[in-house]
Amino acid sequence: MVSPMRTETRAQLEEMLGEYRAMMARLDRMKADVAAMTGTARSPDGSVTVTVGPRGDLLDVALDPSRARKLDLKALAARIVETAGLAATRVDEQVRAEVCDAIPDRLRNLFGPDGTVDLTRLLPRDRGEANRSNGAW
Repeated sequence: MVSPMRTETRAQLEEMLGEYRAMMARLDRMKADVAAMTGTARSPDGSVTVTVGPRGDLLDVALDPSRARKLDLKALAARIVETAGLAATRVDEQVRAEVCDAIPDRLRNLFGPDGTVDLTRLLPRDRGEANRSNGAW
C-alpha cells in the first residue's frame, strides 16, 4: 500500500510538472510571437518609412521620391537612421509588453520601467520588517 504522504507528494509533483509544461508552452508561443513582431515608423516630413524586426534589424526602407529628392544625401541618411531608431523603439515597446504579460503577477514588481530587474525588491524594506515577518533576517 502506498502511504498517504507519497500519494500527496506525487500529486504535488504532478501538479508542478503540469505547471512547468504549461509555462514552457507559453514561453514557446511568446518566442514565436516576439520573433514575428515588427516596428514601423515614418519620418516627420514623410520622406522615409522604416520597418525593423524585434531586435532592431532593418527589414525595409521606403522613400517618398518627391520628398526624399529635396534632401541631400547626408540629410537623407540621417533621416533614415533617425526613423529606424523610432521604429526600433516601437517594436521594443511591443516586445516589453509581450514579455511583461508572460511574467507572473507576483514577480512584476521586480521590473523597472526600463526593463531592468531589481532583485533587492525581494528583500524586506528594513531589518525590523524582516524580524516581524519571519523572525529572522
